[in-house]
Amino acid sequence: MPKPVTPHSESPFCSPVQGAAYIGVDVRTIYRWIADHRLTAYRAGSHRIRIRKTDLEAVLTQVSE
Repeated sequence: MPKPVTPHSESPFCSPVQGAAYIGVDVRTIYRWIADHRLTAYRAGSHRIRIRKTDLEAVLTQVSE
């Protein structure tokens, strides 16, 4: 049985669902960020969307106190 790919795997890319889990947001937020060009996504094949984990981390901003 193949090992499932998780956001913490060695691949620099993840799916929108994995990306949402990786940074703790709803998957609809990921799709909204892609539509708003706030997050860059890549198409793998005709239907699969992939996101770089570094791009996910870049959309997070530090909260100053």
